[in-house]
Amino acid sequence: MAKVDELYGNLRVAAALLDVAAGNIRDLPLPPVQDNIRRVGEALVSIIDLMRAVYAIRPDLTPSVLGESDATSEANRRLTQVLADAIRLHQSGQIAEVIEGLSSYASSETSELHKRIALDWIDRMKKESNS
Repeated sequence: MAKVDELYGNLRVAAALLDVAAGNIRDLPLPPVQDNIRRVGEALVSIIDLMRAVYAIRPDLTPSVLGESDATSEANRRLTQVLADAIRLHQSGQIAEVIEGLSSYASSETSELHKRIALDWIDRMKKESNS
């Protein structure tokens, strides 16, 4: 019989694989890119719903990030906004503008984690523009 820990581990792996798959769809690109990424996102939402059900019966498995501080929440909001803008510009083929926006964000971001995410995106955009 499966244990809650095993289910939780499988859900985490599935979520990580879907996250990678969304990046693969974007990078290939696999048309229709937006629709395919949306489908992966919908699958991720389902997995997250299952993970929340696990947290209800096993609160000790709840990641500390779900109890995030206001500073982390604000950093998440800033990053979400800049990435939404970057995706919109990228879809229009405006790679230089993507890099410029992410660089501006990274230079002023106080959260090292969020800054690293933006810098990783910049590296990907630079590689794409050199391809």
